[in-house]
Amino acid sequence: MLQLYLEWVEYDSTGVYSDTATNIYGCDSLTSINLTINPRLFGDTTTIVACGGYDWNGVIYDSTGIYNDTLQSAVSGCDSIITLNLTSYPDVDASFTYDDGSYCVGDANPVPTITGDTTGSFTSSTGLAIDASSGVIDIASSNVGDYLVSYIVGNSNWQTPSPKVLE
Repeated sequence: MLQLYLEWVEYDSTGVYSDTATNIYGCDSLTSINLTINPRLFGDTTTIVACGGYDWNGVIYDSTGIYNDTLQSAVSGCDSIITLNLTSYPDVDASFTYDDGSYCVGDANPVPTITGDTTGSFTSSTGLAIDASSGVIDIASSNVGDYLVSYIVGNSNWQTPSPKVLE
């Protein structure tokens, strides 16, 4: 709250205030002030969960925390305070590929090339026999069809275009 002192009197609301004082020569002097106090605006709190960082008002934040920014109000000239409540997780690369998109019964079992983090696990749609830790597809044990393969590392998920198992 803004407070103004005039001749040791505190003013903390909008209004016209006057005071009469005697100068060193014994003459009265009148002091007046037309005081306008605009409220300080507290804006919204934005809550974000991000991987690898978050750009907020032109600043990139990559650590979990609560951050404030002060914006100048165009209307009253007072500052507005906005808050970012950020939960940040490390950026994880869960990318992988298979050499081909289609495989025939009798082909060698496809092995994925993991180009990102190697600590993830593989899953697929029903009917595809896949080793969860290595991503190797067992062609002989899989049904013919199109499948979606996912590789999950921490909170990230990467999917490859549908590998096909053909007769």
